[in-house]
Amino acid sequence: MGIILCNIVYRDIMKIKSLVLATLIVAVTTPTQAAVSAFSRSNCYVPIAEIGWESVTWGWPESYRGTSTWHLKDGEHPNDAHNMKDDFRTTWRSFVGDSHGLANGWDNKYTVKGKHWWSKSVPHKGLFWFKNSVATDCNLSQW
Repeated sequence: MGIILCNIVYRDIMKIKSLVLATLIVAVTTPTQAAVSAFSRSNCYVPIAEIGWESVTWGWPESYRGTSTWHLKDGEHPNDAHNMKDDFRTTWRSFVGDSHGLANGWDNKYTVKGKHWWSKSVPHKGLFWFKNSVATDCNLSQW
């Protein structure tokens, strides 16, 4: 009787260990839902990458995203600003940028405003999240 009871207890312990191991494998291999980052950068021209005035929406996993960016040189009328957009598509990163720094000289300063949209599902089900961003500096922490 003692051997049978030990076999039953051992079998139950093995089931529990298998369940814990399976749960750990799923937890480790399934990526967590990371927050979406939505930011703009301004006045930080990087000639190698040809970027410096941009708005970016990114995050994992992929979702349906769109970004627009509005650039105004300081001192100019808002009608002189230019707007660019990255149309909606399924991606992990939506980027809109411009590199008008060297042509206009280093002493010109710009304000960059971004509009960021993303859905939380693929395929897209119609619900969007939205965020605005404004930059007058480089936002070096956002590389």
